[in-house]
Amino acid sequence: MSLCSRTWARVNGRFMLLKQYFERKIKWEPSDLQLSAVTRNKTFFTAVFYEYALCTLIIGFVLQPLLKFANPVYAFGTGVVLALTVRQIYRVNVVSTVFPRLKRWLSVFFMIVLSVIFAVMAGLLLGFAFSNSIAHDEYCLSLQTRIQRGNDSEANSTIFSNMQCRVQLPERRY
Repeated sequence: MSLCSRTWARVNGRFMLLKQYFERKIKWEPSDLQLSAVTRNKTFFTAVFYEYALCTLIIGFVLQPLLKFANPVYAFGTGVVLALTVRQIYRVNVVSTVFPRLKRWLSVFFMIVLSVIFAVMAGLLLGFAFSNSIAHDEYCLSLQTRIQRGNDSEANSTIFSNMQCRVQLPERRY
């Protein structure tokens, strides 16, 4: 037998092993116990997911005035990390019931890391929005006092209106 035919036989044998492996994977079906566990975990995840969705809607409604002060790039990044976090939580809690290989410590660690990154990004986003809101209100208060004193009130009132300022109440010091 020549070297070429032995190499061809070895390659052909590996292709046959690969073909058999994929055929076994395609024909595989989960057991009834695995299906019931998936259904149970999916129901649990759905309930928890709807709780998160409801909380997100409430937080979005309450923090709506801050949205104009938030950096849209940070908001997008936070949303992407949130989507990845929810996907990883779903994989660890539901999909890993059928495929136990996914429930390795690395998947759980990745889920925890994504959750922490999301919390940090959301905190930074809110912190920047609050600081921008405070700076905006201080500038609006300075514009308002200039308008009330009559210093170039036409230009200042136009700026006040275009910046969507609201009437500021100066703090009283006792």
